[in-house]
Amino acid sequence: MAQNFKLHIQSGLLTAGELAVARIDLLRRLQHIGDTSTTVLALSNVIVLLDKVGGQDTAAVMCGWLDGRSDRNVQTVGDHDSAVSSMRRSVGDQ
Repeated sequence: MAQNFKLHIQSGLLTAGELAVARIDLLRRLQHIGDTSTTVLALSNVIVLLDKVGGQDTAAVMCGWLDGRSDRNVQTVGDHDSAVSSMRRSVGDQ
């Protein structure tokens, strides 16, 4: 959880590539320890990153999977909701 929060803070400092590598590392660690709650939060942040770099199709699939899950917190809800709106505008009914 601390690593997820740290990456959220660093997102303004790291390049998109550096942030992607750090997010992948975090997701692998979470998978290894079986932490599904923090994984949902981490994936929510990945959607925000994908929105920024033009990965709308991939982010839209992730949005569909995350829809209805409640593991998001106040720190990420605004960014996540903004990215979801962007995905919907980008891919429409696809």
